[in-house]
Amino acid sequence: LFTWDCLEKNEKVLLLSAGKETAKQFEVVLNSYDTIRIDSETSNDEIVRELLADANTALLKHQPQLVIATPTIESGVSFDLPYFDRVILYG
Repeated sequence: LFTWDCLEKNEKVLLLSAGKETAKQFEVVLNSYDTIRIDSETSNDEIVRELLADANTALLKHQPQLVIATPTIESGVSFDLPYFDRVILYG
């Protein structure tokens, strides 16, 4: 799994998934990493609300190694910082 290899190298990864079930499966498999999952089930979690409101500040505050996101991230959410080493799309 390419994502796992990146995480093992201590890279910060933004994993974009097409659906919630796939995102949940990734979270289970990659559970040993500091992860934030963003989907319809987690959208009311405080950390996710922070990230959706001000992504850059939330990333710096919480410093996750892995962010797994679904289309719950709406237009207007911007990751402007050079935070992630990899962005991986999984359909």
